[in-house]
This record gives sequence, C-alpha cells and structure tokens, in this order.
Amino acid sequence: MNLIGDYHTHTVYSHGMGSIEENVKAAIDKNLEVIAITDHGPRSEYGVDKKSFKKMRLEIDQLSKKYQNQIKILLGVEANILDVEGNLDIDIDFLSESDIILAGFHFDIIYREKLEKIRMKLGRRTRIKHYIDEDIYEELKQVNTKSVINALNKYDINILTHLGDKYPVNIEKIAAIAQKHNTYLEINNFHRYLNCYQINKILKYKNLKFVVNSDAHRPKDVGNIKIAIKTLEKSNIDITRVVNIK
Repeated sequence: MNLIGDYHTHTVYSHGMGSIEENVKAAIDKNLEVIAITDHGPRSEYGVDKKSFKKMRLEIDQLSKKYQNQIKILLGVEANILDVEGNLDIDIDFLSESDIILAGFHFDIIYREKLEKIRMKLGRRTRIKHYIDEDIYEELKQVNTKSVINALNKYDINILTHLGDKYPVNIEKIAAIAQKHNTYLEINNFHRYLNCYQINKILKYKNLKFVVNSDAHRPKDVGNIKIAIKTLEKSNIDITRVVNIK
C-alpha cells in the first residue's frame, strides 16, 4: 500500500515543530503527490489566528510555484467543533482561504470549563470514563454525536478527524451522515482512531470513503502511516475505499 497524499499535517503555526516548507520537503522525499497543511483552529490554545492564516496562504502560494513540478500543496485547517449546534471555530475568512477543511471533536475544547475543574483535582491526563458513571457516559455519547452531525450538516467538511479519540460517539450515526455529505472519515496514525472495531461497524455504508493521515507534528513524521496500515490490514475494509492509498 502506497500513500499518495497526506491530508493532515501540522506546523509551527500551531503546535507542530517544523515549517511549512520542511513538511513539503518531507512529503516530496516520500514521493507523495499531495500534502495538506492543516493547523488547528483558533479556539485551541495553540491554534492559528486569522492574521497568521493569511500569511500561510501567501507562503503556500509561493511554495506551490517553487515545487509545482513535484507536489501539490493544500492549505487547510483542522477546525474545532465547539458545541452541540455543531459550530466550528472558523469564519468566512478561513473558509474562503482554505483548499480543504478538516473538523475534529477535541475533547478539551468542547468540555474545557468542566475539564479544568476536574483536572485541578485529579490531574491533567484524566480521561472522561475514569470519573463519570455509565448513564452520564451514554448521555455524553448522544450529545457528542449530535455535535458532529450538526457540524456535518452545517459546513462543507472534507474530512472528520480521529473520531472517538478520548470521547464517546455513535460512529454508525455519524457515518451515515458523512456518507450523505461525501465527507471522508479519517484513520489517524497518530491517535490510532478510527480503529478496526469502528471501521468494521460502518463498512455497511457502501458509499462511505476513508482517508489515512499521519497527523504529523514533526516533518519527519509526514507520510508516516505504519500504524494506520496495520489497522487497515486487521480490518475487513476494501482498500479501494481509502481515497489516498494506491
């Protein structure tokens, strides 16, 4: 299996460790045809702001000319889902400047106030299932699922990132709506979600497509999908449904 495009990478514009050009060079070294630069939306503590995003647009336009015969470079954003209404932390400026929109349900964004109170008592790494009972867990699962579905219905989202990582969702309900909107579900090498169990549950949605991404935070990790490949091999997926694997 050969990766032809990595659609989820981060740079120093959010909390990555490399420049845009360093990510691009790493992608070229790995014979990728496409790379997307998708730093976090502005509501993250480390998210990109409007001014920096416009600067990124200019930089990528320049690099696209420089490397035009070697790789296609996309500017995107990994937007945060903010609430149950499905609002994203990006406005028209981000939408108009972007070539690709990723959306992620980041637990520390949507539950920020509650988490801060809990973590003060229990520590920064506390996971939700460690401190709530099953009834509340199921309730949160419904709310989280609704948040993602509302975002899908409200925005033209190309990729949903690492669904289910650190938070509960009904993956089947989300997959049905993602298929309707032609939104790809990500198999994320860094977070290890989607996992085999999730993938096999939603293969019944025959027109649903998947994408494998590195979620690289360092240039050397661009194009690294070793763990994601193992997930694919262990699942029952038809590899032709993964849009960026040749």
